[in-house]
Amino acid sequence: MRRACRRAQSILEYALILAVVSAALSAMSIYVQRAVQANIKVIEEQTNAKAVEVDIEEEPIDAHDDIDPGEMGEESGATSAKDRVTR
Repeated sequence: MRRACRRAQSILEYALILAVVSAALSAMSIYVQRAVQANIKVIEEQTNAKAVEVDIEEEPIDAHDDIDPGEMGEESGATSAKDRVTR
């Protein structure tokens, strides 16, 4: 009888240890999850800051940079004074 009681007590002790370890891991998972989210946020902010730096360093694009003023006159059919003299 004593042996059965000792065995039952051992099983209960192991179950209690397993329950405590499970509760501890469950409680820690919340903190681990928050730490991972914080690291992701830091990485995201650093990436966005670098993207903003790149945008600032680039030269602003002017919509009319690729248009030559001389070409505009030719397309519209108008001739400049220089063209009229050489014709």
